[in-house]
Amino acid sequence: MRKLLLWVFFIVYLCFLIKIIFYKNYIGSIQYPNFYGVLSVHENFRRANFVPFKTILELISKESGFFAFQNIVGNIVLFLPFGIILPILIPAFTYFSKMLAIGFFLSLGFELIQLITVLGFFDIDDVILNTLGAVIGFFILNRFSFYNSTKSTPP
Repeated sequence: MRKLLLWVFFIVYLCFLIKIIFYKNYIGSIQYPNFYGVLSVHENFRRANFVPFKTILELISKESGFFAFQNIVGNIVLFLPFGIILPILIPAFTYFSKMLAIGFFLSLGFELIQLITVLGFFDIDDVILNTLGAVIGFFILNRFSFYNSTKSTPP
């Protein structure tokens, strides 16, 4: 029963990710200044960021305050649950390399969909930050799993 509830939570979480990533500019969400829906696919490709750390460095150097914090930390935090829950549900993802790969490819997939559908802008920095979030979630899970297993073992 607990695993079923975790699966339901995970599916709801994935739906939340899809809403936040693809539909962030619609009613009931945070509004960002942008050109979504106005750009053609070709124009969206031109605006895409394929240079690692470019956006992150720009946000930090411009001291954009809350927007920089929201963008950088938000992209990390969004994928923390992924790194925690997936290894619990699917034991094959208890290996760091597999979690790194699935976090990277899921985030890359989201960014490519944004690029092609013009539901957002492709930014390689989002892929880096999302992947980092999944990996941090994975390490949080391992830390607490290790703590719980050593605590329950008699001396």
